[in-house]
Amino acid sequence: MEGEFDRKLLKKLIDRVGGVYVYSFDKGRNIYVNKTYTALTGYSPQQIRSMSSSEFASLFHLQDLPRIREHMKKLRSLPADEFLDIEYRFRKANGSWMWCLSKDSVFNSEGRRASSFIGTFLDITERKLNEHRLRKSEKRYKKILKHAPAAIYEISFREKRFKQVNDCMCRMLGFSRSELLNMDPFDLLDDEGKHLFQERIDMWLSGAKPSGDVEFEVKTKDGRKLTAHLNATLIKDGEGRPQGAYVIATDVTQRRQAEEGFESQRMLFQSVFDHIPVLLVLWDPRLQYFTLNKHAEDVLGWTTAEANEHDFMTNVYPDPDYRAKIGSFMQSLSSSWRQFNCTTKHGHEIPVNWTNIKLKDDTMIGIGVDLRRTQELTNQLRKTQEIAKVGGWSLDLMKDKLTWTEETYKIFGVQPDNFKPTYEDFLKLIHPQDRGKVEDAHSKSLAEGSDGYEIEHRIINQQKGETRYVLGKCEHAKKPSGKIALSNGIIQDITARKQGELRRQALLESLRRVSSKTRTYAYELNAIFKSVTEPLMVLDRNGRVEKTNKAAVDSLALNPVGYTLLNLVERLKITDEEGRQFKPQHVTEKVLGGEALEDVKIKFTDAEDHKKTVLLSAAPVKTDNEIRLSVLIWYDMTEIEQMENLRKQLIRDLSHQLKTPLSIISMASNMIEEESGEPTVYENVKMIQRNTKNMSKLITSILSLSELESGKITLKTNKFNLVRNLKTNIREVKPILKNKKLKLNLEAPTSLTIRSDEHKINEIMENLLHNAIKYTDKGEINVTLEKICGYAVLSVTDTGVGLTKKQLKKIFTRFYKADPSVEGSGLGLNIVTENLKLLGGEIKAKSRGRGKGSTFKVFIPLKKKEEKENEKNNTNC
Repeated sequence: MEGEFDRKLLKKLIDRVGGVYVYSFDKGRNIYVNKTYTALTGYSPQQIRSMSSSEFASLFHLQDLPRIREHMKKLRSLPADEFLDIEYRFRKANGSWMWCLSKDSVFNSEGRRASSFIGTFLDITERKLNEHRLRKSEKRYKKILKHAPAAIYEISFREKRFKQVNDCMCRMLGFSRSELLNMDPFDLLDDEGKHLFQERIDMWLSGAKPSGDVEFEVKTKDGRKLTAHLNATLIKDGEGRPQGAYVIATDVTQRRQAEEGFESQRMLFQSVFDHIPVLLVLWDPRLQYFTLNKHAEDVLGWTTAEANEHDFMTNVYPDPDYRAKIGSFMQSLSSSWRQFNCTTKHGHEIPVNWTNIKLKDDTMIGIGVDLRRTQELTNQLRKTQEIAKVGGWSLDLMKDKLTWTEETYKIFGVQPDNFKPTYEDFLKLIHPQDRGKVEDAHSKSLAEGSDGYEIEHRIINQQKGETRYVLGKCEHAKKPSGKIALSNGIIQDITARKQGELRRQALLESLRRVSSKTRTYAYELNAIFKSVTEPLMVLDRNGRVEKTNKAAVDSLALNPVGYTLLNLVERLKITDEEGRQFKPQHVTEKVLGGEALEDVKIKFTDAEDHKKTVLLSAAPVKTDNEIRLSVLIWYDMTEIEQMENLRKQLIRDLSHQLKTPLSIISMASNMIEEESGEPTVYENVKMIQRNTKNMSKLITSILSLSELESGKITLKTNKFNLVRNLKTNIREVKPILKNKKLKLNLEAPTSLTIRSDEHKINEIMENLLHNAIKYTDKGEINVTLEKICGYAVLSVTDTGVGLTKKQLKKIFTRFYKADPSVEGSGLGLNIVTENLKLLGGEIKAKSRGRGKGSTFKVFIPLKKKEEKENEKNNTNC
């Protein structure tokens, strides 16, 4: 081999290409190394050539020897024109290790058997160290990636697949790593997100550079939607082409919700400020600059620009003394409400109720309510009470002080200026024959500790000196001890009604005494017809009208002679008080049987289409000792009923007028509370919120009661989860529970579907919860909900004041309160009862006595009332 090529030429060539060696298979050793090889390894050519195969093998790392032997084996069969590479560790003469890269090619003998091979020898230690560092860095990166607190993933643009995802990414989306790696990322996006995502990929692939930060709405495994902020870094291949991106994803759902909530609050505040139907005015501490909302501009007539161009305070409050008083109030930070008269741009004076609050930047905000409509409704209500002749009174038994309303003075015919009522003065104004029974009724109710009394009696009107009939109603308010502290009541002038009753009674008595002799009978009957001003009809045994008077013709707007009572029922659409068709046989059978009929309320539509309400009485008339005729007389109550309906409507209107500004003031105070951090402002706002909330509850109760009284209720039924609604109502009372340090326990199924009026059901639950909390100062409230025989049974048990047997009988009565010292209207449980009647349910109450708590249990049909009736026969309950 050594003679087969020119050694000088070979040496010259191979010294330029790095370390070179020649290995002889036959001799089992290196037969040649160049200077570079010697320099790299530290071994001289003589040392290398003198080493046996085993000695030379000891220079290789033990872990690499198997691969080297395999490499040598492959070389023996390697074609002459091919090369074989191998990397391995080699121990240098100084004992250190180096990484080597050998590229080998064989020489063949004449028999074509590989006799030796030549190889190039390169030191790749530095490269290997760098590779090791890179692998270590990559391993550390993968570990960081996997356990990073932020969601990180790698995505391939062309494959549209996740290449890597970390644990945080999996937790954020709820998917496992394998699920995400096998998923199309587009499946996590909505249609808008898919379009935006594709646009960004297309931009990257085309060489454009989209924004590194972007937000997407992403769907999680459990169906939720979250907002993810993505920060992407582009990944390129060796030729600089975009391949994908590393992305850090941050869940910003809460931040986005907070931002949206803040923006919503800001917009709401601006919207409320612009459109709230109360006056809002902002001013600086020196009362020089003003900002008015639209309602304030509309009411006062001044725009914000005009208010700042002119002396606004002087224009609105021209009188200097009055203006100074108001200016002092505006700067006082008083949270109380004060009524002031404001002058509009057009010179009109209007009453406005004001309160004010200071914000963080010392800006003051005034909240004003235009009282014109409220005063108008109050005046109408006062006028209605005047027409209905209803007065009010209150007797404070602790202070022995009697207070009357304006109408009460009018009923008794005395002037408020020169008559200060006492209980003794009140008794003196009562008719002498009735004075004793009135005093006895009041004294007896006080002695027995009853809830009140009702009595009809006569009084002497001092102005006219005449006897008047009145209806008195009294309700007592008690201390926690049970002692009566206050008596409240009304007094209504019922003279006209009473006189009508007396006339009818006298008439009926006259009819009973009519002579059986035909001539005398006809004479006396005619005399009665002429003397009576009320509508009157005479019916024969068949119920046909024989005779009538003009008042009856006017009342019916037709002449009823010749009609049967059944004809009149059909013609005039006569109904009973509940709206059911009136049955004339009830009248004829009773009267022909010898009995009188007194004060039956009926309704009809006269021939001119006017709706009327009357009290009907009837009496039998005998001829020849046999009942042959019956006489009907009625008293028209239409006007009285209309006045009562008007009174109720005015109460509803007045409640609505108060509720709207109260709701808005409450909303505005919440916003002001968020804007201001001043402790005094916080306390004042809390006072406003507390009082508006109490007032709003009272008005809501009055509105509910008015709706129930009107009888014009259409139930709106739908299916809903009663458990969900119950939990919502409980959440709403949690602040009150926390404030009173009460514990509420709930035992209910996960779901209970019901078909009913959701609004009425919520009203029932709300009133029951508030009632329990109101009368419980310590302990706990237990709420249970279960399904029993087609009913949802809701039970609310408290550890509060408890109820006596007498109180249990009265507890569902309107305005009744078990403890008068507790705030509230006494309407809640009455509203619950009325709502349950509408829904076909019922309520039961029980208590072991005072101080031992109470339980209220309501039974609500799972289906609406009509469906429940149809299923009654199919139930075993």
